[in-house]
Amino acid sequence: MEKINHENEVKNNHKIEQNENIQFISERNTNNILNIQTNQNSLNNNNIENISYSFDHTKYKKTRLLGINFYHIGNLYVFGFLNNNSDPLFCIDRQWYFHLIIYSIEFLIFYFGNKYLYSNLESYKQIIFNLLLIIFFFIYTALVTINPGIVIKNQKINKQSMEFIYCRKCKMYSLAERNTQHCYDCEVCVKKLDHHCSVVRRCITNKNFWLFVGMIVGFILIYIYSLINLVIYLLGSYKKLKNKKY
Repeated sequence: MEKINHENEVKNNHKIEQNENIQFISERNTNNILNIQTNQNSLNNNNIENISYSFDHTKYKKTRLLGINFYHIGNLYVFGFLNNNSDPLFCIDRQWYFHLIIYSIEFLIFYFGNKYLYSNLESYKQIIFNLLLIIFFFIYTALVTINPGIVIKNQKINKQSMEFIYCRKCKMYSLAERNTQHCYDCEVCVKKLDHHCSVVRRCITNKNFWLFVGMIVGFILIYIYSLINLVIYLLGSYKKLKNKKY
């Protein structure tokens, strides 16, 4: 009996030692994991702190026109900085003369519509036509000038994000945001890019999506409204000619 009891005590002691060793190993692993997470967080924080939050004007070519500094980024000119810590408010395409064609077409529609069509119709129809053109003008101007979300070097970044991405085309690091892509037409990275519209030569993002929709709706309304009034005018002219004959 004494021999059996002695063996049981030895087994129990051995189990206790094993449990203590397992607990020690698990505690050590937990501490290691915590240390790794702490090091990763500190590394990410150091990366964020090392990134300048101000726009470095020396990294880009500059063109000064009418007292405004235009900076060359990709195929765009950016301007309208509130301060060194802000993103540019506006940007225009380097082929800015393309938009002059659109404005010229709108002016021709305004001129000939008022002179030959709406001057022969009720005055309220002419007022509605002019209001639609004015609204379309402002929506289109805002769409092609407001910054859609260009990622610039040393821009102000979101501290809550810890994921960095590298763009080989732009040759720079930036914080990863959802749907941030490189636009090969504008030659810049754009936040939350939906698509690049070749008609207006602008990247469409969540910032200017509703302007894009408004431009399309405005164009359709002007087209349909003018077409209906043109038909009304032609029918009225036909009836007048028919009455003169008889």
